[in-house]
Amino acid sequence: MEKSNLKELLEYYRGKLLILFIITVITVVTSCIYVILFKTPLYQSYTTIALARTNESESAGITQNEIALNQKLVSTYRIIIKSKRILNQVIRNLNLQISFNELNKAVKVSNEKDTEVIRITVEYETPVLAKSIADEIAKVFSSEIVKIYKIENVTVIDEGEVASIPFNINITKQIIYSAIAGIALSCIIIFIIYYFDTTIKSPEEVEEKTGLSILGAMPETKLENELIVNQKPHSSLSETIKNVRTNLLFSALDTDLKSVLITSSVAGEGKSFLSANLAAAFAQIGNKVLIVDCDMRRGRMHKIFNLENDKGLSHLLMKNVKEEYKNYIQKTEIKNLSVITRGIVPSNPSEILTSEKNRKLIELLKKSYDLVIFDGAPLCGISDSAIMSELVDKIVVVSAYKKTKMEELQNTNKSLEQFHNKIAGVIVNRMEPRKDRYYHYYE
Repeated sequence: MEKSNLKELLEYYRGKLLILFIITVITVVTSCIYVILFKTPLYQSYTTIALARTNESESAGITQNEIALNQKLVSTYRIIIKSKRILNQVIRNLNLQISFNELNKAVKVSNEKDTEVIRITVEYETPVLAKSIADEIAKVFSSEIVKIYKIENVTVIDEGEVASIPFNINITKQIIYSAIAGIALSCIIIFIIYYFDTTIKSPEEVEEKTGLSILGAMPETKLENELIVNQKPHSSLSETIKNVRTNLLFSALDTDLKSVLITSSVAGEGKSFLSANLAAAFAQIGNKVLIVDCDMRRGRMHKIFNLENDKGLSHLLMKNVKEEYKNYIQKTEIKNLSVITRGIVPSNPSEILTSEKNRKLIELLKKSYDLVIFDGAPLCGISDSAIMSELVDKIVVVSAYKKTKMEELQNTNKSLEQFHNKIAGVIVNRMEPRKDRYYHYYE
């Protein structure tokens, strides 16, 4: 994984800490409920036996042959201990109400490496019975070995003890283990979400995958009034918009910047909000600015500036534009800033924008204003903004952090391929506050 992708992934995890916490808590709580309410407590008891002597005289020392024989017998004895012959005899002796298979599962036999010591461990629901079974197995096994091999080489070293607490229930350990499992599970889930999440995760990703420059990265802000540049000129969001203004001017050093189209890939990425505030930012430095709402399907400049919409662009383009266009321009409360609203929603907006009247109107407006900002329709699925792209000096594409899919932005870039030299760059809108290092991306 490349360094930039790893960085994005870590940022993505950081943004999903709440999900990680919730999944971990659910895992821990569920695990503890299961252990406390549903898991059967098992008590463990064990007895230890050693293969210590053959049936030769006890006064004689242990010979090397005895040691070799006992070591070979260890593996055999482990199998015999769990045989039906031994365990069924234990069931009869203790009058147990369980089957051979149930007892077989409860018994574990092990031995220390390179020794003749065998441990018989019993895990059972009753601590007293667990001890009794362990002791009885050792007893029955010792007597049966004499019958099978005609030798007495089994000696009990430790008898079983009655356990006071169940060995398989430890709330502290359960919380630790389930917390680790919950963290691992949530990390896997978040990674899967990340892998299939194709929305924009950083400005660098936009540059890398589209080849377009970043004009600015706008912080997410809850707004009472959308005209933030006018209402709060010293806020971080206003400063970022002013930086976008500067970057846009730098992108047009070789041209006389008179008209800008602001578009996006899909609806809801904040295009109109940025159009209005960018226009206000240009007006604040003394430019005579006009916003034309050419999103004749869903344009909302009249709402942002609280203007009438009964005379808008769609009405104007049915008139003699040279004689009538001034009658459709509405002044706003912001000095040097005027608006032409969209008007009624026509049945054929693409045809209207393609008309010669629209071309003439744009030329007239460019002569009358220092800068004309066209708030265009989203590009995906409709041709309105593609038509307008031919008529303007620069194009700004608005995208939204964690909303715009990368493939949508790439499709937008592809649809503007013939106007690529006009694209000033991309604005990444609604960045999370912790990513404020991107806000002044071009400073």
